Parts: sequence; C-alpha cells; structure tokens
Amino acid sequence: MGCNKAKYLAKILNIPKENIFIHSDSLVSLFWIKQDPDKLKVYVSNRVRKIQTHNNILLHVSGSVNPAYYVTKITTTSKYVNNPIWQNGPTFLKEGNDTLMASYRVEEIQKDQLVKEDNEAIDAEVKTKLRAKLNAQKIRQHHGIEEIIHDYSDFNKLLRVTCYFLKFLVLASKGLKNDARRLIIKNRLFGDIFDEITLNKFPNVFNSYQLERAKLLYIRYAQEQNFLEEIQALKEGEHTKISSKLLKLNPFLDNNGVLRMNSRLENHQTYPDQIRRPVILPKETRITELIILQIHNSNAHGGPEVCLRETKLRYWLMGGRREISRCLKNCFHRHCKYPHLVEVKQIEANLPILRAQMNNFEKVSLDYAGHFFYKKMCLLS
Repeated sequence: MGCNKAKYLAKILNIPKENIFIHSDSLVSLFWIKQDPDKLKVYVSNRVRKIQTHNNILLHVSGSVNPAYYVTKITTTSKYVNNPIWQNGPTFLKEGNDTLMASYRVEEIQKDQLVKEDNEAIDAEVKTKLRAKLNAQKIRQHHGIEEIIHDYSDFNKLLRVTCYFLKFLVLASKGLKNDARRLIIKNRLFGDIFDEITLNKFPNVFNSYQLERAKLLYIRYAQEQNFLEEIQALKEGEHTKISSKLLKLNPFLDNNGVLRMNSRLENHQTYPDQIRRPVILPKETRITELIILQIHNSNAHGGPEVCLRETKLRYWLMGGRREISRCLKNCFHRHCKYPHLVEVKQIEANLPILRAQMNNFEKVSLDYAGHFFYKKMCLLS
C-alpha cells in the first residue's frame, strides 16, 4: 500500500523518483523485501515481488520516532497531544540524503541486530524446500518446410505462413557461395516469384501467384511421397510401369516439377490450362484434405457431388467420391459431420376443456347464402 500511495503522490506533486523515500518500522518486512521472492512462501512472495517492481528506496525508522506509531497503537492521548514528533515529524527528516542513506537504509542493517522473535518471523516465511523451474520442450526431428502443413487447419493461413518461409529461404539462399546449390534452391522454392516481393511496396501481402506456388509446394511434396517411382521415371525420360496407378492418366511433369494429367481436351484451347492438364492429387494426404475442405466451404458446404464437380475443374482426384466422403467427415459444420440428423417432433398437447365439451355446438347458425331480395307485387284477380 505504501508503494502505491508513494507512486500516486509523486505523480500528483511531480516528485522525481530519486527523491522518494519510504520508511517502515517493521524490520521483518524490510528483510523479506531484501530477499529473492522465489525463496519465500506464496503470500509473502507475491507482495515482495510487487514491492520490488516499484524499485523505491526503503529506509528503516524506529517505532519510537515514527509518527504513525501513536495512532496505530493503543496508547493514551497524552503521548501525542502537543508531541513535537507528531507536529513536526522526526528530526532525521531534516538531515541530508547522505546521512539518511548511511544510517537508515535497509542494506546497512544486519540480521544479527534483530531480536529472536524477529528472526523467527523472518525464517517462518522462507521455503525449506526450493522448487526448481524447468522449461522443457520436446525437440522434434528436423524436417522440411512441408511438415508445417500438419500444424494448421486453416488452409489460407497455411499458405500465407508458407509464403513467409519461402520468402525468407529465397532471400537467405543469396548468401550461398555455391552457385549450383543456390540455383537448385531457387528453382525448388520458386525463387523467381518470391524474389519480386522485395520490390513490392507491401512486403507483408502476397499475391495470387505466390499463394498458388505455396500450394504447389505441398502438392509436389505429397506426389513425391506417393508417386516417387513415376516421378523418377519421367525425369529420366522413361515411361511409367504397367502396374502403376497413373498409367491411364498419361502423366507428365510441368516446369514446376508437379505431376499433371494429359487429358483428351488438349486441343480445346478455349478451356483453361487447369482443365486441359489438371494436377493429380494423391488420396489420403493432408494437402488433398485441405484442398477438398476449402472447395467444400467455398460452395456453402455442398454435398459430395457438388464438391466432386468443383474439384474436377482444377484437379484430378485419386479415389474420387470415396476420398471426398472421407474428407467431408472432417468438416466442423454439424450438417457435414452428421448428415443424417433425426428430426425432433414435438408431442401435441391436449385440447382445452372448452373445446372438448359437446354442448358448445348444440346451436349453430350458418349464413352461407347472404341476403335475399324480394319485390312486393299486386296480383289482379
């Protein structure tokens, strides 16, 4: 409380921090403040830590010359009525700062000067068993940049984070002395696209080309994990094996090293390149699941048929409907996670008593013909 009041008064009166002195007649409290808070028990430790954050100059004042002693202790009024200490304060306040620091500073008081009761009170709040704080972290085995795909569920956020990594790696590769290795890294990480970001006025914003390259990075990694033999055969100029699952797709590697399918729409130049030569997505991979969920969310959580139709406009999905059904089970929307919800029907209540009594309908009149108009006529005999 004293530190908070001193801070409040110093702010109002514009007193410099070096001219703030806090006096206390409790030697036990002052010795606690001198110690490490981690060595004290919880109650005292929390208050000592808060006092130490203020970093004020603490001085000891004897209880006999402390003006607050006369009003905080039970004593007769004759001791503080017309008392010079109560009216003018203790005499040591008129001394210089050097004298105060030399005589009353806490560091100048030794523990052996205290009485036995004070020493016991100080030792009572000291921990007998110290606990060591250890910050342990499990170190994972080093993997490539492609492994961060398992740390994010938001596909758009994953692509932005990947763009930051690619930008850093491309810029860091410029310091390599080996030109051949620097060229391989630049081509592997799409250096031509991410090198232009240094000239952009908005370095923290990535365009659609850079986000697309980040997506191709994960697709290429998934293809290498599932179709490694086919990729090596295509790089060497050979044909895929007859037993390969990609044989009917007539695959080829584009300039980015991504497996694509040669469809029968090659001569249809009006179609975009992603329809004529779609990217092959392997099944049961993380990147395939994220792409399908992104297409699913962008189409208002449509069913498997809608998702399959939109997927075929850009990719060739291995597994087809079965793979989409598997991925849609991971959608957090309740209608996607539980597609066959049972409708809850409310049981109707009984009719009111007045409506259940039959005498309410004993006399009923119905006007279904409206007014009848007639004309009085005289018949001559």
